Amino acid sequence: QAAPAEAALQPLLAEGVDASLQRQARELLGLSALASGAGERAVVALQQAFADAEPAERPRLAYALGEALASVQRWQEAVAAYGE
Repeated sequence: QAAPAEAALQPLLAEGVDASLQRQARELLGLSALASGAGERAVVALQQAFADAEPAERPRLAYALGEALASVQRWQEAVAAYGE
């Protein structure tokens, strides 16, 4: 299930696409990777989304990033992400 979602979202990461839409696509890619058990891919996508996040998006993304980090047993980083 993750592969079709990732394929559909990839064009939204292209140069020239609205930054807000790119952030949302990265978040969805991260959540999709996390749900499919691809924790490291989830961490990368969610870290990128978090780095560019608007203040209102940060709590939601911090939680998702914490979950992704925990899924790959990066416990200290997960705790720090939850605290963001």
